[in-house]
Amino acid sequence: MIMIGIDPEYGPQVFKLDPAGYFVGFHATAAGQKQQEAMNHLEKKWKRLPGGSDDASAARETLSRAQVIEMAIEAISTVHATDYKAGEV
Repeated sequence: MIMIGIDPEYGPQVFKLDPAGYFVGFHATAAGQKQQEAMNHLEKKWKRLPGGSDDASAARETLSRAQVIEMAIEAISTVHATDYKAGEV
């Protein structure tokens, strides 16, 4: 399960939980049948961001909400090898 929330002190937070109760925080994550392919895509995109591989807070601050949504749709599109139209999402 993936849990996403807003922490008043640290801002947006993403955690992946397994059935045993173990959890890990991520900048971006995926789950499901093509999880590894999606994770590889997101990791490459994250590293290309200014400060993406060094300073997570700097990279996070450079992204707008629209850019985050666009990155997520691009990851889904890449994994499914399908071009999605705006009305299909």
